[in-house]
Amino acid sequence: MSTGLQMTMTRRACVMSLGCLALLLPLSAQQQPLIRSIVRFRLKPDRVNDFNAVMRERAALLKKAGSQRYFTVWAAQSGPREVAVVRYYQTWSELTPSRDLKMSDNAAAMANLTARMMACVEYTERVIDEIVPDSSMPRVGSLPPFVRASKMMVQPGKLNDVLAVLKQETLPAMKKGGVTTWGVARTRYGAPTNELHTYLGLGGWGDLDQPSPIRKALGEEAYQKYLAKMGAMLTSVEYTIYSLSADMSHQPPAQ
Repeated sequence: MSTGLQMTMTRRACVMSLGCLALLLPLSAQQQPLIRSIVRFRLKPDRVNDFNAVMRERAALLKKAGSQRYFTVWAAQSGPREVAVVRYYQTWSELTPSRDLKMSDNAAAMANLTARMMACVEYTERVIDEIVPDSSMPRVGSLPPFVRASKMMVQPGKLNDVLAVLKQETLPAMKKGGVTTWGVARTRYGAPTNELHTYLGLGGWGDLDQPSPIRKALGEEAYQKYLAKMGAMLTSVEYTIYSLSADMSHQPPAQ
C-alpha cells in the first residue's frame, strides 16, 4: 500500500463524504430494505439554525399526522455545512414520487416548510446506493449516535475483488473486533459505479482513540497485509464522521 493512500485511510476520519449512513430498524434480514436514498443539503452559512428549526417542525408535523415515510437526518462534523437525509426502500418502484395520503390535511403546511427549508440551502445532491447484505451486519437495535462513513474509489476491473475482501475478511474481522453496526453499499445512481460506501457505528469521537476494530481483530502484521491488499485495488479512500440529529428525523415508533 502506498504511503499516501495509507495516510488517507488513517488520517481522514473527519473529511466530508456522504458514504454510508444507516437507518437501523429492528427487522429480520428478509424484511430489511436494501435500497437507500441519500440527499445532501449544503447549507448557507447564515441559515444553519433556520434550516435546523424547519427540519424539527417537519419531523413533528409528520409524526403528528402519522406519516409512515420515515427518514433519518445526519449532520457532518467537519468540512462544509452539510446535512444528509437518509431514506430506505424495499423496492425500486417505491422511489417513484407519490402523494402521502397521511399528509393530505397538511399539504399546505408542508409546502410552506419545504419552501422555508430550501431557502436555507445552497445546493442539493442525491445519491442512491444498494446495501450488500452478505458483507453487512443485520440492522438491529437503536441508531448509533455517530457513524464513520467511507467512500472508496475502486480501480477499474477490481470491484468484485474488493467486494470479496469485504465479505470474506472485513466482515469477520469487524465481528471479532466487537462491532455491532457495519455495512457496505454499492453506488447505483448519482455517483460513479466504481464507488463503494461503508458505515461503522460509533459511540462518539472517543472511539477513535482506540485501535480500529480490524486492527484489533487481525493483529498488527495481518492488519498491514490487509491494508496493502485493499490499497492495491483502490484509488482513494475518504472517511467522514456524522452525528445523528434525532429531533430532525422521522423514525418509526419504538417497538
